[in-house]
Amino acid sequence: VVVGLLPLGEPTPIGGHILGTILLMAFAAFGLGLALWPLRRQLLRLSDTAERFIAGDLGARVEVSGEDAMQDIAKAFNGMAARSQELLARHRELLQSVSHEMRTPVARMLFTLDLLENEPDAKSRASILAEMRSTTTEMSKLTAELLLDAVEELRDAGAEVIELNDAVRLVTLIGKAGTGKT
Repeated sequence: VVVGLLPLGEPTPIGGHILGTILLMAFAAFGLGLALWPLRRQLLRLSDTAERFIAGDLGARVEVSGEDAMQDIAKAFNGMAARSQELLARHRELLQSVSHEMRTPVARMLFTLDLLENEPDAKSRASILAEMRSTTTEMSKLTAELLLDAVEELRDAGAEVIELNDAVRLVTLIGKAGTGKT
């Protein structure tokens, strides 16, 4: 071990320091690029899958392999996609159910309207009108049931549902506040 002052030699030319710094930065950039390359590939796969999902491929999922942060993002995307697909399927089922359930009473109403137009007897007309009232009541109850089912489904999905009476009161209060009336 040598202790003491080092001999002074020729000063290093400025260009040597600059060239060394440039080389060091180039190697660091190259190394960083190599380290980030897998992340870039994973992000591109996620982006491509998201684009397919947006285009209508509801079965599009990101391949999950490994246990890094990108895989957590891929799992979250896949969960979101599965939930969206499930909600859309439930929505389609609800629309099909509503369509099916409403078709019969509507057809019955149209049929009774035709009967009513061609019925000269007042007593028969009254009977036909009673049947129409009954069908209308049935349609009203069916509509209320379907709306309640839809509200429950929204609540199950985590949506906040506002009761119509509360919404009307809120709109009335806002309207009164805007006009200065109370």
